[in-house]
Amino acid sequence: MPGPDYAEVGHRLREGGLPDDLPCVIVSKATADGQQIRWTSVARLADEEQLPAPALMIVGRVASRKVQEISNAFWREAPDDGLLSRNIVS
Repeated sequence: MPGPDYAEVGHRLREGGLPDDLPCVIVSKATADGQQIRWTSVARLADEEQLPAPALMIVGRVASRKVQEISNAFWREAPDDGLLSRNIVS
């Protein structure tokens, strides 16, 4: 959970050696009504408006839009066997 100061999180990530262009995604109220998703990067965290808590921040390649596109394609093509949930939110 990133807390209220995304700029501080970005600063600490850069201080830790992570590159400015590393993808980040902030997910507010995951799986609930009012879920919000913000795609950004380490360098742009300071410019992001705070999302409502609870919020999660995912940092790294898994937070890239390309991964989201692959995931969406997978869930659209998955067989309807009743075992998997297909609640896709973007």
